[in-house]
Amino acid sequence: MLHLLDLSEDILVGIMTHVMTPAKEGSRKIITEESIKASLPLATTCHALYDVWRHSMHDLELWVSGKLNDRGLEAICKGNGKGIHRLGLRRCKAISKRAFAQIPRQCSRLRSLDMSHTDIGDDFVLELTKNTGRSLQFLALHGCNKLTARSIHAIADRCPHLRFLDIGSIAAVDDAAIEYLVSRLGGSIRTMVLSNCKNLSDSGMAALGVECKAIMSLTLRGLSSITDNGLYKLCCGIGDRVQILDVLDCAGLTMGGYFATMEAFCPHVFKYLEESNYIDHLGERCLRDNIIATMPGLIYRISATDAIRRLPALYFLLLDESTLRPFRVSVQSKSLNLSDFGSVLISNFGKKPTPKTKNILLSRFGYDSPFDSESDDEACERM
Repeated sequence: MLHLLDLSEDILVGIMTHVMTPAKEGSRKIITEESIKASLPLATTCHALYDVWRHSMHDLELWVSGKLNDRGLEAICKGNGKGIHRLGLRRCKAISKRAFAQIPRQCSRLRSLDMSHTDIGDDFVLELTKNTGRSLQFLALHGCNKLTARSIHAIADRCPHLRFLDIGSIAAVDDAAIEYLVSRLGGSIRTMVLSNCKNLSDSGMAALGVECKAIMSLTLRGLSSITDNGLYKLCCGIGDRVQILDVLDCAGLTMGGYFATMEAFCPHVFKYLEESNYIDHLGERCLRDNIIATMPGLIYRISATDAIRRLPALYFLLLDESTLRPFRVSVQSKSLNLSDFGSVLISNFGKKPTPKTKNILLSRFGYDSPFDSESDDEACERM
């Protein structure tokens, strides 16, 4: 309503500078949907406010936004495209391909981009990698099902400094595409997400094992075609470096094969199995539970309100690797559908975990945290 008030530009700038105080993660400033929604209408009509708005916009996380439309995205890109270093538009369904096309044209200095679960195609990726490929370090395209091998090849050929790549749930990601990708980027990528790429097999795992010399985190969740042999070929190459190896719901793996490979090649992963006293619980835990026990850093405690009964509730969520940073931003500003971010391991009504919840977390997942006192991170992880 501020645009209806008879206030000077100086006063408006003072008010909106306060409104636009970004969410913070560490020392980074991140503009979220709420501050964009509050400031964009004024910033397009008030020159003095525009200067404040423009200089604040370096990192934008506008995930799962139903309010951001073509006009808003075009204004952001045209107004300050060259100043934007980080842009997150995951699941922004109200934006057309025409508006998305402004990103590679206007945002030439992007270092990080998340377009997961949007309607982009090869043309977008080809232009993006042509214009910003050398500056990109983080790229997430999870669930962009219209992409083909052309996009994978463009990323491999034009993004030499890429450190993070999420191309999960894309049918075009098969063994041949991965072999081409890692032959060019295997020495730089530290985190890769390939979950639910159903056309990946043991051959792709062997290529990852040979070429990925810098990998520290690898997500292979839901790859039903890989076997114990493929896991062996992967880990004998990368095992001494990898710290997170997510092979949840890989139906071709066995308990014996998984443990033997982790013990032989993956010391950083295996230590979690030892620390969680897996031998005592081996008969109780399924393979899935033991794998979760190796990823305690991805288990988040969320205080929320149950959507049906409207009662306080507590959720323990296993995040997907590519959602970690924006999730920490988003939980501070809006209600979320937790399924967009990972899998709920267990929940209970109330503001604290019940004894049953504590016992299940410890016995099934080896998860033991200071439940009765919240850390600084836990205090902000709320919906």
